[in-house]
Amino acid sequence: MEEGTELLGRLKTQQNLPLLTSCCPGWVNWVEINRPDLLSHLSTTKSPQQMHGALTKRGAFARSLGAEFAQGQAEPYVVSVMPCTAKKDEAQRPGVSGDVDHVLTTRELARMIKARGIAFNALPEDGAFDNPLGESTGAAQIFGASGGVMEAVVRTAAHFIGQQDNMPLEWQQMRGVAQGVKTADIPGVGKVAICNGIASAQTLFATETWRDEFVAIEVMACVGGCLGGGSEPKSMDPQVLEKRMQAIYSIDANAPRRRSYENPDIQTLYQIELNQPGSEQAHDLLHTHYAARHSKRLLLMRFLDCVDRRAGQEAAELFHPDATWQTASPLGEIKGQSNIQALIEQRLPARHYATHYQRHKMASRADPENLSVITPSGELCRFQIETQSVQSGSDTLLLIKSLTREVL
Repeated sequence: MEEGTELLGRLKTQQNLPLLTSCCPGWVNWVEINRPDLLSHLSTTKSPQQMHGALTKRGAFARSLGAEFAQGQAEPYVVSVMPCTAKKDEAQRPGVSGDVDHVLTTRELARMIKARGIAFNALPEDGAFDNPLGESTGAAQIFGASGGVMEAVVRTAAHFIGQQDNMPLEWQQMRGVAQGVKTADIPGVGKVAICNGIASAQTLFATETWRDEFVAIEVMACVGGCLGGGSEPKSMDPQVLEKRMQAIYSIDANAPRRRSYENPDIQTLYQIELNQPGSEQAHDLLHTHYAARHSKRLLLMRFLDCVDRRAGQEAAELFHPDATWQTASPLGEIKGQSNIQALIEQRLPARHYATHYQRHKMASRADPENLSVITPSGELCRFQIETQSVQSGSDTLLLIKSLTREVL
């Protein structure tokens, strides 16, 4: 729902800024490393994994576990099972790290089941999922296929422009694994594209025509989408991707609800927790920020993430041994790695958990020059960073030499 409303919001307020879907971490990594000029186009909507982690740890689910969780003294332990090896890295990104504690790949889980001699096919199926995981829609199922994210977004966008009864649910132009780039014209929205693998994206973004031709572009790093992910079961069947895709679309076709916003648990979640798509509450839990690799902005995001988690040693390792930190607070100026670590671990208030846990947030979505930050208390401040390159073996590290905070 969030990406659908984000697309429509951009169409209403901005020109020449196509929306690039962001739920594939391999694609996000590629942009941050190779094409940081595209960062402002990336949807800020988190992936399903990170949405699940944030909502589980800091939403109503955590409060329902008891007084200790409701009061912010403890948090649930979240494990996700994913078809994508890049999800392990995604769970450690600044601004979202800690929301998912551990990521297992599908093959890792399968090996664990086999190693313990569990007869998986003999297990009973009479259990029930906790809300909001008990209900699902067809739109959720097709997310795993190349084109599925875009098709789900279009279904939601049609609803919000009042065209859900006049627009088809199924978009065959977006489906399949044979084409590198698939396109479709969406009435009332515009032309969209689906890049089936990073190589296809490289070709599409090699010229500038995409800026004027498309209003939204989906990119999946793996051919076929998540169903072709690096940790999916291996197969010698040349048609395995098509078969997996057909299975996903079959589940969608037989689902009683096929649009994301039709999920009653999701509707309840917005009513009691998120207000409405695109709201301040939704942005706090369901959206993220980006930064080019080896940039001052990324260093700042990593540092603030360590501060939020009270990870003093990790924070200190981002600094030059002789670094200084001007805190613009009664704490004054902090000099040296060891003192920076000690301040974070010993002098800052203990962090809270669950719904009481708040993070620093970048004031801009991806602007490389904007180092303004909104603190957990809602205060706006700006940072200045001086860096120094240090050789460590065969690697060159970019470290913080001076960090200055200014309250605005």
